[in-house]
Amino acid sequence: MAHRLSIHRNSINYGRLLKNLIRMLEASCSHSFYEVIPKGVQVWLPVEQRGVYPDISIIAGEPLFHNGHANKLTNPCLVVEILPERTPFYNPMASTLIDRSRLFHRCRSIPYLQEYVFVHQQEVRIEQFHRVQESLWTLAVHEGMDSVVELNLTDTRLPLMEVYDRVNAGR
Repeated sequence: MAHRLSIHRNSINYGRLLKNLIRMLEASCSHSFYEVIPKGVQVWLPVEQRGVYPDISIIAGEPLFHNGHANKLTNPCLVVEILPERTPFYNPMASTLIDRSRLFHRCRSIPYLQEYVFVHQQEVRIEQFHRVQESLWTLAVHEGMDSVVELNLTDTRLPLMEVYDRVNAGR
């Protein structure tokens, strides 16, 4: 059974989740082909011709930008979204991926995107989507402190015990 969390976006626990994830991803990606891009850098959505701000993005190789604008990244291969709470924009029980998260639905139009990770704040749970074909994604669900997420692209291991370190899990 998953631990219940009491967390809101921009809370100390949200900050701790973000910090823990960036720390682990940086350790795994440093001196490699991959670069971790923290929240605050805009990711360009080609279909919508606008940008969004994911919590964490990872690029492979050099950053590519829309029309040369250094604030419009076009080549994230992995995006991490920390979910603040159950909202109308995220329905974990939705039958289709389109209904799960508006940001995920929008980001799927990015040609470079290969992996999308949801980190839940209300429970110890991570959902990992991996692109198999252009419009086909697989899902792996990781629950509980003993689980480990293995990212497909970067060979990064994310033990949930470390992801949720110092996050009040109601224990």
